[in-house]
Amino acid sequence: MYAITAGSPETLLDPLFAYTGVYLLILVILAIFYCMKSIGLSTMASNRGISFPWLGWVPLADFYILGCLIGPFKFFGFNIYKSSVLLPMGLLAVILTGYVPVLGVVTGMVFFLFIFTAIYQLFSIYTPENAIWCILLSLFLLFPVILYVIRNNYPQQLYDGAGRQ
Repeated sequence: MYAITAGSPETLLDPLFAYTGVYLLILVILAIFYCMKSIGLSTMASNRGISFPWLGWVPLADFYILGCLIGPFKFFGFNIYKSSVLLPMGLLAVILTGYVPVLGVVTGMVFFLFIFTAIYQLFSIYTPENAIWCILLSLFLLFPVILYVIRNNYPQQLYDGAGRQ
């Protein structure tokens, strides 16, 4: 049979320290991404004259700032006029229905498409020539970096209430 021997305390703690280091590295990267996203949204809101641009730092209210920046847009043929209200409410709906088996999945998928469309709208306003590349890079979790890079761009095209140029 096998003999059970206890290792030294140092060897038993090595995996714990390794995992702690990895978690700390991930936490630092997430904090940097959060700061980049918040700086980008706050700067863009300030440049556009949106009230309370510091809301870009508040987790649920940053969707309000995103909605104010993009204005009305089209979502699968529907005109979305109050995107500054619907984006935070959509996230809240995803959070509240997240534990309901079927409804949570459907709500999450619809909100993913909704936020994806809203982010594409933001990129098409601030960097229309690179909007496709920006949205594709956002799929690889680079949205905060792109938002930070384009934060000082001026809106090149704004949409009217029906989602038209």
